[in-house]
Amino acid sequence: MAYILGTYNNQDYQRLLIKAVDNLSDYTLSIKGPFELDASLTPTLSVSEIELHSKTDKSHIRIDKFRFQFTLAPLLSNTLLINDLLLENMRIEMQTSEDAKSYENLINYLPVIIIEHAVLN
Repeated sequence: MAYILGTYNNQDYQRLLIKAVDNLSDYTLSIKGPFELDASLTPTLSVSEIELHSKTDKSHIRIDKFRFQFTLAPLLSNTLLINDLLLENMRIEMQTSEDAKSYENLINYLPVIIIEHAVLN
Protein backbone atom coordinates (compact mmCIF):
# COMPACT_ATOMS: atom_id res chain seq x y z
CA MET A 1 0.00 0.00 0.00
CA ALA A 2 2.80 2.44 0.90
CA TYR A 3 4.49 1.70 -2.43
CA ILE A 4 1.29 2.41 -4.37
CA LEU A 5 0.65 5.68 -2.49
CA GLY A 6 4.31 6.63 -3.01
CA THR A 7 3.81 6.53 -6.79
CA TYR A 8 0.92 9.05 -6.66
CA ASN A 9 1.43 12.67 -7.64
CA ASN A 10 -0.56 15.71 -6.46
CA GLN A 11 -3.18 15.30 -9.20
CA ASP A 12 -3.71 11.66 -8.20
CA TYR A 13 -4.19 12.66 -4.55
CA GLN A 14 -6.57 15.43 -5.59
CA ARG A 15 -8.73 12.99 -7.58
CA LEU A 16 -8.61 10.49 -4.69
CA LEU A 17 -9.77 13.15 -2.20
CA ILE A 18 -12.60 14.33 -4.45
CA LYS A 19 -13.76 10.76 -5.02
CA ALA A 20 -13.55 9.92 -1.28
CA VAL A 21 -15.67 12.93 -0.32
CA ASP A 22 -18.20 12.06 -3.02
CA ASN A 23 -18.41 8.36 -2.04
CA LEU A 24 -18.23 8.72 1.75
CA SER A 25 -20.37 11.79 2.42
CA ASP A 26 -23.44 13.72 1.34
CA TYR A 27 -21.20 16.35 -0.29
CA THR A 28 -19.40 16.95 -3.55
CA LEU A 29 -15.97 18.59 -3.56
CA SER A 30 -14.45 20.73 -6.27
CA ILE A 31 -10.94 22.15 -6.24
CA LYS A 32 -10.23 24.86 -8.80
CA GLY A 33 -6.87 26.12 -7.51
CA PRO A 34 -3.49 24.56 -6.80
CA PHE A 35 -3.34 21.31 -4.80
CA GLU A 36 -0.12 20.32 -3.03
CA LEU A 37 0.51 17.44 -0.65
CA ASP A 38 3.86 17.19 1.12
CA ALA A 39 4.02 13.52 2.09
CA SER A 40 6.06 12.94 5.25
CA LEU A 41 5.52 11.92 8.89
CA THR A 42 3.84 15.33 9.27
CA PRO A 43 2.03 15.72 5.93
CA THR A 44 0.93 19.17 4.82
CA LEU A 45 -1.99 19.67 2.46
CA SER A 46 -2.31 23.08 0.77
CA VAL A 47 -5.34 23.72 -1.44
CA SER A 48 -6.88 26.83 -3.01
CA GLU A 49 -10.36 27.61 -4.31
CA ILE A 50 -12.33 24.84 -2.63
CA GLU A 51 -16.07 24.35 -2.89
CA LEU A 52 -18.03 21.77 -0.91
CA HIS A 53 -21.71 21.40 -1.89
CA SER A 54 -24.39 19.35 -0.17
CA LYS A 55 -26.09 16.67 -2.27
CA THR A 56 -29.28 16.95 -0.19
CA ASP A 57 -29.90 20.71 0.16
CA LYS A 58 -28.45 24.10 -0.79
CA SER A 59 -25.74 24.11 1.90
CA HIS A 60 -22.23 24.89 0.70
CA ILE A 61 -18.79 25.93 1.89
CA ARG A 62 -16.26 27.97 -0.07
CA ILE A 63 -12.65 28.43 1.03
CA ASP A 64 -10.11 30.54 -0.85
CA LYS A 65 -7.07 28.97 0.83
CA PHE A 66 -6.74 25.91 3.08
CA ARG A 67 -3.56 24.55 4.68
CA PHE A 68 -3.56 21.58 7.03
CA GLN A 69 -0.58 19.86 8.67
CA PHE A 70 -0.96 16.85 10.94
CA THR A 71 1.13 14.13 12.56
CA LEU A 72 0.62 10.54 11.37
CA ALA A 73 1.65 8.57 14.48
CA PRO A 74 -1.25 9.66 16.76
CA LEU A 75 -3.75 8.35 14.19
CA LEU A 76 -2.83 4.85 15.39
CA SER A 77 -4.48 5.72 18.73
CA ASN A 78 -7.49 7.39 17.06
CA THR A 79 -6.17 10.92 17.65
CA LEU A 80 -5.88 13.54 14.94
CA LEU A 81 -3.07 15.91 15.95
CA ILE A 82 -3.30 19.05 13.82
CA ASN A 83 0.00 20.95 13.91
CA ASP A 84 -1.17 23.81 11.73
CA LEU A 85 -4.50 24.84 10.23
CA LEU A 86 -5.14 27.85 7.99
CA LEU A 87 -8.51 28.81 6.51
CA GLU A 88 -8.66 32.05 4.49
CA ASN A 89 -11.90 33.65 3.30
CA MET A 90 -14.22 30.82 4.31
CA ARG A 91 -17.90 31.33 3.49
CA ILE A 92 -20.53 28.90 4.78
CA GLU A 93 -24.20 28.62 3.97
CA MET A 94 -25.88 25.85 5.96
CA GLN A 95 -29.44 24.59 6.23
CA THR A 96 -30.71 22.57 9.17
CA SER A 97 -31.72 19.03 8.41
CA GLU A 98 -34.97 17.55 9.62
CA ASP A 99 -33.22 14.16 9.64
CA ALA A 100 -30.69 14.96 12.38
CA LYS A 101 -30.74 11.36 13.63
CA SER A 102 -28.79 10.27 10.56
CA TYR A 103 -25.76 12.12 12.02
CA GLU A 104 -26.36 11.05 15.62
CA ASN A 105 -23.59 8.43 15.75
CA LEU A 106 -21.11 10.28 13.51
CA ILE A 107 -19.01 11.30 16.54
CA ASN A 108 -18.31 7.61 17.26
CA TYR A 109 -16.34 7.33 14.00
CA LEU A 110 -14.27 10.49 14.28
CA PRO A 111 -10.85 10.59 15.91
CA VAL A 112 -10.12 12.82 18.89
CA ILE A 113 -8.99 16.14 17.41
CA ILE A 114 -6.18 18.19 18.95
CA ILE A 115 -5.28 21.49 17.27
CA GLU A 116 -1.90 23.02 18.13
CA HIS A 117 -2.12 26.12 15.89
CA ALA A 118 -4.95 27.55 13.78
CA VAL A 119 -5.52 30.76 11.82
CA LEU A 120 -9.01 31.54 10.55
CA ASN A 121 -9.32 34.63 8.34
